Amino acid sequence: MEQKGGHLVASNFRNRIWQPAVKAAGLEGLKVKDMRKTAATNLL
Repeated sequence: MEQKGGHLVASNFRNRIWQPAVKAAGLEGLKVKDMRKTAATNLL
């Protein structure tokens, strides 16, 4: 993510933010799309 704004590069987000957070939470293997599906199911 750029400090000046701009678009989000998926690979940067995945490597710099997502994977470390998933590892810290002990949920290795969890994908962003898994969270999307969970959110959609909870809205039903």
